[in-house]
Amino acid sequence: YYLQSAGNDMNIVIIDDESVICNGLRNIVESSEDNWRVVEVYTDPEEALEFCDWDNIDLLLADINMPNIDGLSLVDTLRDRGYDTQVVFVSGYTEFEYAKKALQQKAVDYIIKPVSIQNLKTAISKAEAIRDQRSKILNDEAFIQNNIMAITKNFIFDMMFETKRLSQLEVEKSILYC
Repeated sequence: YYLQSAGNDMNIVIIDDESVICNGLRNIVESSEDNWRVVEVYTDPEEALEFCDWDNIDLLLADINMPNIDGLSLVDTLRDRGYDTQVVFVSGYTEFEYAKKALQQKAVDYIIKPVSIQNLKTAISKAEAIRDQRSKILNDEAFIQNNIMAITKNFIFDMMFETKRLSQLEVEKSILYC
């Protein structure tokens, strides 16, 4: 899964079987001062599964109750395909069971229709913070992986040729960090 780097646009897909809701969500997102970008809007979840470039999507705003494929099944399918796209469910249902299932799928938020502008912006901001934190962790891991060989080689060279005099404590510390 390709993760956008922190600070880049937050790429968002909206899926709701009601085009009025899609347009309303798009307007809220696009009127924001933030770097949020609606990449695509779908009224048919099957079409979204087939045609959306999920590798470049940070956040899915999805209705939980749609014909054919509901939002929960849609996210299950994305997870089965290996996508870890974040999700905010938008629903007209206040039943606890839907919210519970959304939490089980690690949804960022569950927003009840009619959608409050502030609730939507708060949910997207949460998703953006999670994306940025994930990106930082991946970048840190990549940095360590890319540099561990160089660090190890330098340490071994220093030890073999005594280019540096290290105390026993410094050697032990160096070994712990390799």
